[in-house]
Amino acid sequence: MKKGILTVLLIAFIGTIIMGSYFIGIISAIFSTSVPRFFAYLIVFIALFIIGSFVYVAFERIKEIKEGKEDDISKY
Repeated sequence: MKKGILTVLLIAFIGTIIMGSYFIGIISAIFSTSVPRFFAYLIVFIALFIIGSFVYVAFERIKEIKEGKEDDISKY
């Protein structure tokens, strides 16, 4: 496994854990109050969407690294 892929996986894992913990705290606080359930479920959906987007971007970056595009930023 290339060093770049391992780095991306590590960052994605740590980022997902941090964001997941943050969202679990927010969601548990919302469900313990008298917020209407619609808004609570909306916030859960948004949190899952953000975490899913983060994981998707990580996998896209891994695909770029496998294709040999390790240094994309130097083009700009």
